[in-house]
Amino acid sequence: MTKSERPKLELPVSQAEIICHIFSVIMLGATFWIVWLYYHQLPDKIVTHFDLSGKADNFGPKPTLLLILVLDVVSYAVLTILSRFPHTFNYLRPITEANAPRQYHLARKFLGIISLEVTGLMFFVIWSIIQVTLDQTQRVDASSILTLTVLLFISAGFYMYRSKRADPEPKKYSEL
Repeated sequence: MTKSERPKLELPVSQAEIICHIFSVIMLGATFWIVWLYYHQLPDKIVTHFDLSGKADNFGPKPTLLLILVLDVVSYAVLTILSRFPHTFNYLRPITEANAPRQYHLARKFLGIISLEVTGLMFFVIWSIIQVTLDQTQRVDASSILTLTVLLFISAGFYMYRSKRADPEPKKYSEL
């Protein structure tokens, strides 16, 4: 079945999806709040990059912080819009009428989790930029950024595991 032939289902939004969206919006709100709170205190040049040890190694104009904030909002919006079209995604297994509802729900939940993780990561990045720029700390805790990034990969692996397990391969004729 090609992508264009896949069933287009009107599935209800799950409680997990709602929770992910609520917390993503909270993270976006918190990110807006810290930018609004600290922006006027920041110098014209802010930290724009950290090396692997978490030490600032590049600086740029203050509006870079606003660009990161816009990218955060855009990534949330794109993931939210994409989650409405699960029939267009690539899946580990062929999509059929029988497995479409389960696979679509898993994919939408995965996008909600990724959205939450990305908004959390962006909050941490912006908070770190502000703190290091204002000399509140000398460096960013690189292990925190690494942990947040690894979480994205763990989520992807968990989604793939659940997706494959939710729809076992049909038995071959010779196995019956």
